[in-house]
Amino acid sequence: MAVDWKKYWHKTPGIIRWDFTRKVFALLLTGIICLALREKHPNTEDSQTFKEIPVELPASVTLPNENGQTVLLRKDPKPVLVTIKLNGPRWLLQKYSSSDFSIQPPEIDSKKFTEGMPYKLHLTPDNVQKPFFLSAKVESVHPDNIEINFDVQKTKTVKIAPVFDSKKPLPEGYAIQKITLTPSEIRVTGPAAILENLETLQTRPIPLDGIVQSFDYNAAITVSAPGVKLSQDTVFAQINIERSVITQEFPLLPLRVLDDKIPNGYEFLSGDRVSVTLSGAKTALAKLKPEDVKPYIDISHLVPGIYNLPVNCWVTPPEFRIVKTEPTTIKVKISKK
Repeated sequence: MAVDWKKYWHKTPGIIRWDFTRKVFALLLTGIICLALREKHPNTEDSQTFKEIPVELPASVTLPNENGQTVLLRKDPKPVLVTIKLNGPRWLLQKYSSSDFSIQPPEIDSKKFTEGMPYKLHLTPDNVQKPFFLSAKVESVHPDNIEINFDVQKTKTVKIAPVFDSKKPLPEGYAIQKITLTPSEIRVTGPAAILENLETLQTRPIPLDGIVQSFDYNAAITVSAPGVKLSQDTVFAQINIERSVITQEFPLLPLRVLDDKIPNGYEFLSGDRVSVTLSGAKTALAKLKPEDVKPYIDISHLVPGIYNLPVNCWVTPPEFRIVKTEPTTIKVKISKK
């Protein structure tokens, strides 16, 4: 039975049937060009060196151990570069550059790792990653033995210390009485060499300007050590603010006498010096001078006689509280006007 080719031809997809003759000639021409190029570039074997090929080392490696697993962290993040030598057709090798290659190192062997010692990694031509269509053979890798310094990743508990913004302090006369951080400690994970000397982490500066009462604040934690991770980034701070009040004694101040327009004659019978104790803001009291504190007695309404008069006091500025005067009364003799 004869095959009906026309029937099958009509079933052929149109993309093949349309302009079929030209497509056949195009394929033949392509084949001729490829053969010509092959003759132009003879397969002359040659070797070529490619420098500064990066070794793709991981930043961390997880190794199994008796207790579960150990995480190793690379100490030096700088790239490791090697030189490779390839053998193949000269015209083919000249099409490539160092950026076309990389080194995929073998896995780290936990049996060969010793904490505190460099790990020796052996590279072979099989570790070279080259373009898929490149048939050239890798002859060598130099250096083929490299040392990698790893640090063991560990976790420890570290205390948190609050820091306040020195450029935005509390208003004058106020002070921090108590600070409570929740939590006061956090877990820190990182290279053992860094954690060994890490005892405290600080918060970012907490602003205090304009604050005259206790407040709560979510304080961010700062960490500058490389490769360190925190169990949490913030702590809850409860900050108690109180007015900074202290007492200060001004001893042996001269006693002043308050009289009317017609002065009385008077005589102190128990001394003319008084000590005054004031309370107020610490910073304000530090600026107060003895001459600003004026103890006095009032004799303006008295007739001649002997009196025990109470000691009063006037302070400039009048923002301080008089705690006590010593003595509290003065014995004085009033004579005729």
